[in-house]
Amino acid sequence: MYGPGPNILISCADHTKPKNLNSESDFMVNYRVEDLEELVKALKAEGVEVVDEIETYEYGKFVHIMDPEGNKIELWEAVNEVYDQMGGGKTTK
Repeated sequence: MYGPGPNILISCADHTKPKNLNSESDFMVNYRVEDLEELVKALKAEGVEVVDEIETYEYGKFVHIMDPEGNKIELWEAVNEVYDQMGGGKTTK
């Protein structure tokens, strides 16, 4: 369901912590995945807490899940062409 590619770890000081982090941690991991909709179905079937609905932007789809320790994780399915034009470099597809 997902392929190789860079992942992102976002670390925030208290004064810069995004309001939407809603996590026990001061960081959030971002995983780039393929077929986000199917992955979300599989995660829900395994009992994973999906925090929000999939949001779609011109450069990709995003959703957030929580791990068992209360850390928020962002899943991102990139749209290669748009992301490349934004200067983002090579994606997983």
